[in-house]
Amino acid sequence: MGHSDTHARFHRHFNDRNFAAIEAELAPGFLYEDLAQLLTVKTPAGFTEYLQGWVTAFSDATPGSPTYSEGTDFSVSRYHGRGTFDGSWGEIPGNGGSVDVPFCEVIHYGSDGKALSGELYYDQMSIMRQLGLLPAEE
Repeated sequence: MGHSDTHARFHRHFNDRNFAAIEAELAPGFLYEDLAQLLTVKTPAGFTEYLQGWVTAFSDATPGSPTYSEGTDFSVSRYHGRGTFDGSWGEIPGNGGSVDVPFCEVIHYGSDGKALSGELYYDQMSIMRQLGLLPAEE
């Protein structure tokens, strides 16, 4: 079993809303950066809270059509973040709009296979435009 398998398991656990199972595979000092939001999560519990924030905003959120690749101490997943904006995202109330935005996620692992850190890359402006919160580009 390789790092790509672990990464795919994280996504399955997210789809099942089994955040405790994700947390169990994170190192105690796990650090995660959401680069679009300029947000850094510094604990496994903080990561669970972060993931729950996505589900609060998009109750049916899924990492759709994922692909995985890996190296000796990392895995990379490209997927489409999909969901219906039926909750709230920070101060922004849901409007029922839907999103389908490409994401790229990199996870780094320790020698014990536990996830040490991760980075998430996506275009937040695309989300805002798809939800009608910003004007479409002309």
